[in-house]
Amino acid sequence: MRPEDAAAARGTLLGRAAAALVRLGILRPALTLLLAGLLGLAALGTVATRFALDTDVARLFPADLPWRQAERALSDAFPQFDDTIAIVVDGATPDLAERAAAALAEALAARPERFRSVTRPDAEEFFRRNALLFREEAEVQATAERLIAAQPLLGTLAADPSLRGLGRSLALIAEGMAQGAEGAEQFAPALDAFAEAAAAAAAGRTAPLDWSALLTGQPPDPMALRRFVLVQPVLDYTALAPGQAATAAVREAAAAVGATAENGVRVRLTGSIVMADEEFSTVFGGALAQNVLAFAAVGLLLWLALRSGRLILPMMATLVLGLVVTLAFGAVVVGPYNPLSIAFAVLFIGLGVDFGIQFAVRLREQRHRLRDAPLPEALIAAARLAGPGIALAALALCAGFLAFLPTDYRGLAELGLIAAAGMLIAVFLSLTVLPALLALAGPEEEARPVGYAALRPLDRFLARRAGAVAAGILLLALAAAAALPALRFDTNPLNLRDPETEAVSTFRDLMADPETTPNTVQVLAPDLEAAAALAARLESLPEVADARTLADFVPEGQPAKLALIQDVADLLGPTLDPPVTEPPPGDAEAAVALREAAAALGRAAPA
Repeated sequence: MRPEDAAAARGTLLGRAAAALVRLGILRPALTLLLAGLLGLAALGTVATRFALDTDVARLFPADLPWRQAERALSDAFPQFDDTIAIVVDGATPDLAERAAAALAEALAARPERFRSVTRPDAEEFFRRNALLFREEAEVQATAERLIAAQPLLGTLAADPSLRGLGRSLALIAEGMAQGAEGAEQFAPALDAFAEAAAAAAAGRTAPLDWSALLTGQPPDPMALRRFVLVQPVLDYTALAPGQAATAAVREAAAAVGATAENGVRVRLTGSIVMADEEFSTVFGGALAQNVLAFAAVGLLLWLALRSGRLILPMMATLVLGLVVTLAFGAVVVGPYNPLSIAFAVLFIGLGVDFGIQFAVRLREQRHRLRDAPLPEALIAAARLAGPGIALAALALCAGFLAFLPTDYRGLAELGLIAAAGMLIAVFLSLTVLPALLALAGPEEEARPVGYAALRPLDRFLARRAGAVAAGILLLALAAAAALPALRFDTNPLNLRDPETEAVSTFRDLMADPETTPNTVQVLAPDLEAAAALAARLESLPEVADARTLADFVPEGQPAKLALIQDVADLLGPTLDPPVTEPPPGDAEAAVALREAAAALGRAAPA
């Protein structure tokens, strides 16, 4: 050891403390390692019996925060909106979407062990009975006229709702066209649709009929092709993905009822639960691979710094022991790990190894300078020199992590506490267990000085031009500070998630339509009058596209619309509700009806 180094080491309190720990660890290295093994086994036992996850992100925040209190008040008023999964059912036709959504909702309602509630907001009885009242009067008038014009066709199908009845209806249309009946040309689109469906069936494909388009003469509104099923799943917050069992049940049910792409139906899931599950699965699903990569990166770093298996393996063993002990500390002191606090593991691997690196590099240096001295002396000398740097690094890291404690964000606070404790554990093990392992491993003496000879010119340059280098770094820092006003902060948490996942892509799809966007704010008011006044004020804000209250669900212009609907009901009521319907036909009867319809259509076709 150089005289100046020895004098500095003797005069450093932190160096003497580190040397005392190393001396204690190597006094009886076998006993030290036995105790370390027992500590590791106890930590493993603690982890096996006490480790738990709490993936309820709502518990990451204190319950007394104003927005949390408002959230609970809204939850008490409208519990049906809590913890919902939105199932989006898209069909090739409105009828397909409706039948698939209805079948899926029925199948899910039969699984109370998985779903607390199953609702269909677009199938409420109120809207089914009063949907036409929410249309403009001109639209109601046009729909009424088309329904009245289709009375013969509808009556035939109502009396015989079968393939035979369809054949008879087509024959009736052909007869009207052959006789030049007024308005018969309106059935041309319907006949084209029937022809397309028949051709597809003959080719072994399915081309479902859009009955609403046949009756209205208009292509379906995009919203008419979409249905929603809202479910409140039974969540398991001890699992990595609390809603995984529920989402799996939804997909199984969709396949069971035939709500598949092959049948012209697409089923997608979205909502905060599904997105959180996908996010947790993405983050933690690769946790093992990430930790393996972290260990591999640390191993490469150690090889570049130490070039000795007798140094690297003891350090890796110490790192693993420290990780297990820290994991046990968190399980005992903090309790269940949350989605943030579990991230301490990667921090520990990346930062905890630094203390061992400092000690091992100093040991290599002492093994070169004290080639004739025994290994224990070199270990103690290395601790005297590395101790101050290790202590300062540990204190700086602990201060940084403990700065998280005052935050109301529980997940971050717990991460800070566990990570800070992990740094102290890593320091202690690096100055006790690691020296004991090195004493038994017996790393070889260093024949050459430690360092990279090729970088000596750079060291000399930096030493000669220290002032100029410092000035350049200062200018660079000032330039970076001047660019800070151009820094932009993205406050949209959706942009943190993978846009290719089903939940996020579906969420963005719904956001594109003002009628389905989930980006809404719910506000409670004491009565309808106050709600109307608040809605008027909110709607005047440029950030608000629309504001609605319960009053918006009362249709306008009801008398005129009801009169039109009543006229249609008077004319079509007996037609759509025949006293007797024909029994289902056999295949032969259906074939005869279809042949007769084909012949009639052939006679009615223009030459």
